[in-house]
Amino acid sequence: YQSDGSNRITVRSTENFKRESVIQVFDNNGPVIYLNELEWIENEIWANVYLSNKIVRIDPNTGKVNGVIDLDILTSKIRITEETDVMNGIAYDPQTKRIFVTGKKWNKLFQIEVVKQKYPQYDLKSNKGYGTKKHIEAIKEFGITPVHRKTFVKNFI
Repeated sequence: YQSDGSNRITVRSTENFKRESVIQVFDNNGPVIYLNELEWIENEIWANVYLSNKIVRIDPNTGKVNGVIDLDILTSKIRITEETDVMNGIAYDPQTKRIFVTGKKWNKLFQIEVVKQKYPQYDLKSNKGYGTKKHIEAIKEFGITPVHRKTFVKNFI
């Protein structure tokens, strides 16, 4: 697998390095660009999104982004200098199932564990977003959180 900084991942032959296919990577908003630093983890391609602290988890069969891992919090745990650069390192140990991330000229290597968010953020700035299609779909998929008002959720239980 090879990235070129766009939303395309080239699948190459392990025997002669010839291009076998191209995976177009996209999420609900369209193509996901700046793909960089690829790693195969548990039947997914993980790719750092260059110039960000995000990793996208990609279905290699469809190119659909299965999830986004936001690692912004890690920058508060490293020593920032003039040399410090972007997050750009993903490594996976399949025997222990440990995942490691780092950045260019970062002074630390982090082991991370990714868990499914039980109550996802709905990208709502206030309760005025409640009842939107996105919110209702999230309730149906993930269930009701402890902070939901009983008057609103009675229609879903």
